Amino acid sequence: MLAHLKSDHTTTLIMDAMQRIYPQAFLWREVGLIVRPKMVFTLKENHRNTVQIARFAASVVQELPQDEDTVVPDPKACRRHGPRPEVIVGRYSDQLSHMLDRVQPFLAEGDTVAILHPRGGGWFNFTRTTLGRRKLNFCELTRERDWPTGSEQIALSTIHSGKGLEFDHVLLPGLNQEVTPHGAEVGDGTLDSLRRLLAMGIGRARTTVSVGYKPGEQSTLIGFFDPTTYDLVEVG
Repeated sequence: MLAHLKSDHTTTLIMDAMQRIYPQAFLWREVGLIVRPKMVFTLKENHRNTVQIARFAASVVQELPQDEDTVVPDPKACRRHGPRPEVIVGRYSDQLSHMLDRVQPFLAEGDTVAILHPRGGGWFNFTRTTLGRRKLNFCELTRERDWPTGSEQIALSTIHSGKGLEFDHVLLPGLNQEVTPHGAEVGDGTLDSLRRLLAMGIGRARTTVSVGYKPGEQSTLIGFFDPTTYDLVEVG
């Protein structure tokens, strides 16, 4: 970027610190920039999330170590209210069916839906089949260089590839321990990264969020949710 700037220029860099999902950060000078404190401004209002979504996401990362560039999602910075997130307990097929039933009316209104998963590839096979059976068109964003140009309202993506995107509704079925492995020690860096990743994925939503897991096989990430921030739904 720096090589393409004129000698007389003004550049504004906008960073969503809560999307930092890597354990290591970088220094501005390492990329050739001199950034002084008076040049940095914090934008506090959250224009994307509802209060309910922000509360839900915040509970996942609430006690993680914070630095000067990282903030926990602040419900007070949100202006809109909406439905409480749902945590769906049951078989994957029942989770997905419930989630799709929930968003089906919104599709008729032109809303967008992201179905996110910690891993891609074959993990989406059943989801693809289910969407096809329901005659719901979808696109896949994982590892795609170009933004889809079709009329699809549903996108399949890994949580990681959803970074920086926005959707009206975010579905996270199959959040089991099998797909979120990490170390057992306190302060495990992988676990901290997974918590930030999950909070980031939840934060892609503008209106509703649904997270699902199979009983007895749930990810340890589920335990970080504040029970007062969601509705628990048992299916199947």
